[in-house]
Amino acid sequence: QCLALRAAARGGRILVGDANFRTPHLAQSLEAVPTAGWEEVLKNSSPLADAVIHSTDDNIDVLALGPRPAKDPHALASGLQATATVGMLRHAYELALLDLGTFFDPASQSVLLELVRNMGLDAAVAVAGHGPADPRDIVTINEYFAHTECEFLGIIENRVAKPYAA
Repeated sequence: QCLALRAAARGGRILVGDANFRTPHLAQSLEAVPTAGWEEVLKNSSPLADAVIHSTDDNIDVLALGPRPAKDPHALASGLQATATVGMLRHAYELALLDLGTFFDPASQSVLLELVRNMGLDAAVAVAGHGPADPRDIVTINEYFAHTECEFLGIIENRVAKPYAA
């Protein structure tokens, strides 16, 4: 959210999107209720305009998923509609920031990498949790991204985040 606010302050429209199909949380964390979730757009059952929540105050729009995990996220990530969606987003926004999920979660990683390939993402930044990033993780992510056109820019260490209480 901080990165989106800083980018919006420089001018232009910014989109923050939830592409974390296994654990969607963007709409809930922003207390937003989309007319349709992005997964419905990717299934061709709703137009993109219904899934984007437009901001009137800060030039930041939201593309959220529905509240439940997608049933077949790999099919959504690899479909033609994902490619079409990114084309529309590139035309409408100066910058789109997407939460792709957890890289080291085996169930999420294949979907994340498919989104990177299929959507032709330009660059990626990882956000580490409450502790410092492990240099071996950076090497591993770089190895995976070397096979895509997406440039891995590095890791933001989130020193504010705290693990959830059990």
